[in-house]
Amino acid sequence: MGVFGRFGYANSALNAIGNFWSIGLQYQGLFEGRDDDVLGIGFAQGILNPSIQYISNTGSDENIKDVALFGLRAQMTF
Repeated sequence: MGVFGRFGYANSALNAIGNFWSIGLQYQGLFEGRDDDVLGIGFAQGILNPSIQYISNTGSDENIKDVALFGLRAQMTF
């Protein structure tokens, strides 16, 4: 059985995600003969800023020069 947790912070004036955190549990070898299988459950939250970005000269190895990105925020309650 394992437990994990993460937290990240970035300046929200410069980044689409200002804060991020996640927690969860994992269990390895739940079934006999399947020692490498991992069952996990977790929860994560990223606190987003509204986002429209334009990137010129992406530096991609592909033939992609400029890109326009549009952020979308969705919220679900269970």
